[in-house]
Amino acid sequence: MVSRRRAWATGHPVPPPPFDRSSLERTLTCPLCAKRFMTYPYGGPGAIAIDACDDCNVVWLDYRELNQIVDAPGRDRGSREMPAAAEDCPIVPLRADDDSERRSDPLDFILSLLS
Repeated sequence: MVSRRRAWATGHPVPPPPFDRSSLERTLTCPLCAKRFMTYPYGGPGAIAIDACDDCNVVWLDYRELNQIVDAPGRDRGSREMPAAAEDCPIVPLRADDDSERRSDPLDFILSLLS
């Protein structure tokens, strides 16, 4: 979804603010199980931190973080080239009865919810 939104972005790119390293130390709790979220720096454009519950696979983006990712400068913005559906974005849905397929990448979970 991020690739597609960036490819079809029409506005001017907006440089993100510098990454705030203190965001990795914040303490947030999962709304489903009330356990502590793990916080990960997002490796793509946008300089954000993603909070995720490793137990529930809940992923939390703060207000406007998805927009910050989409609006960040980069050659992929506005290219209007759509990635191939399954080959470029392999998303395997989790089966509720099988924890062996848990995703290790929180962004993968976000993308599966939004596609």
